[in-house]
Amino acid sequence: MHFSCCRPKLRPVIQEPKGMSVDAGAIKATVMAAIETLYDEEAVILGFDVGERTICACLAAILQRSFADHSVHVEYNRHGVDPKDIEYPDSEGNLVCQRVFPDIIVH
Repeated sequence: MHFSCCRPKLRPVIQEPKGMSVDAGAIKATVMAAIETLYDEEAVILGFDVGERTICACLAAILQRSFADHSVHVEYNRHGVDPKDIEYPDSEGNLVCQRVFPDIIVH
């Protein structure tokens, strides 16, 4: 099966850890490649319109291959023991902090 006609536009959210520098472009390329791999390797289950959690778990397993020195979790909403919050610009460009429940997190 080929899903090029119905592939959603996905936008990975990459938050730079405090005190660390990351190559957001390289990370985005790795994530987008993993999404392509998901379509190639999991075409059968995608064709059955399975639930989001199933798809996220499959994608997390694929991402773990590329981030072997990190942990990859599904539905993980913690930063250490504290709830996970991210800052992002609102419609006026002001940074706001909001509690999040990421589908997949690499940390």
